[in-house]
Amino acid sequence: MIDSLSFNRATFWYEQIIMQCRWFIQGLHPDVLIGDNACLSLLFDMNKLFESYVANIFRKLAWTQGLRLREQGPQKYMVCRVDSNEQLFLMKPDMVFLDNSNHFESIADAKWKLLDDREKKMGIYQADLYQMAGYATRYKVTRLALIYPKQQWLLKPVVLQLQGSLSTLQIIPVDVTGEEKQEIF
Repeated sequence: MIDSLSFNRATFWYEQIIMQCRWFIQGLHPDVLIGDNACLSLLFDMNKLFESYVANIFRKLAWTQGLRLREQGPQKYMVCRVDSNEQLFLMKPDMVFLDNSNHFESIADAKWKLLDDREKKMGIYQADLYQMAGYATRYKVTRLALIYPKQQWLLKPVVLQLQGSLSTLQIIPVDVTGEEKQEIF
C-alpha cells in the first residue's frame, strides 16, 4: 500500500517520512555506520535521563521514610589550596538524602553502565568508587549507593564495605521497565 503512494510538488515534503515509515513497517532500521539514505535520529543523554528517572523514584521512596532527596547538591569543594585559600574540585552528588535536620543520611549516584556480577569487580569503574569514597569523606556519610539499570547480570543489590571506614556502598539495580517496585537503600 505504501509503495502505491505517489508524490508531487504539493506532497514531496512527506516523501522522506513515508520512506522511514516503510522501513518501520518492514522491520528495518537505519545503521549508524553505513548507508546512503538520510534519516532523522533522536538522541538522549542516557546518563542524565537515567539519573532523572532514578531521582523521581527515590524521591517518592525517601518521602515515605521521612527523608528529602536533593539532586546535584549540596555542592561542596573537595580541597582548599593552602597558599591561595582557593576552593578546588567541586563535588555535586547526583542524590543526597537529608533528614528533617538537614543531616546527610546517604548519597547515591546513578550510572548508565553495564555491569556483570559474575566478574569479581562486577565491571564497576575504579573512578566511580573513588568518587563515592570522596563523598563519604567530605559529606561524612556512611551509607552510599551506586545505582545502575537492572540487567541480565545484575538482578539484586550487592553490598561493598569501604575498607578503613564505616561506610558501606550498595550497588543497586533499578528496573527501567517500571514493572517492579523499588526499595530505597
